[in-house]
This record gives sequence, structure tokens and C-alpha cells, in this order.
Amino acid sequence: MLSIVHGAQTQFRHESALREREWAVLAAIREREAHLASRRSAWAPAARRETSWPRPIGLATPVGAVCVTA
Repeated sequence: MLSIVHGAQTQFRHESALREREWAVLAAIREREAHLASRRSAWAPAARRETSWPRPIGLATPVGAVCVTA
């Protein structure tokens, strides 16, 4: 009977230690995500200028021109 109680106590200690480690890992992940989110909100990308779309090779007509082969 004593060995059954001892085994149950050992398993409980093992599972509670494992659970505490998992909680610590989850807390570290949450802290890292919060830190990255705070850095991301502080950093604002520069405004991009409006650029024309890249033309395929050999296309000499302007972007808005009507296709003459259609």
C-alpha cells in the first residue's frame, strides 16, 4: 500500500513540475510576442512612392494603351 501512495506522489510531483515548465514556456512566448508587438508598433515603414507596373520584355506600348492585336 505504501508503494502505491509513493508512486502516486512521485507521479503528481512529476506532472506538476512538467506543468510549471509548460506554463513558464507559454509565459515566455507571450512576453516575447508582446515585446515584438511593441517594437512593431513603434516602427513605421516609410511611405512608398507610386510606381508604374513592370512591363513585360519587348512591350513598348504605354500601360493604358489599347491592345492592337486583340
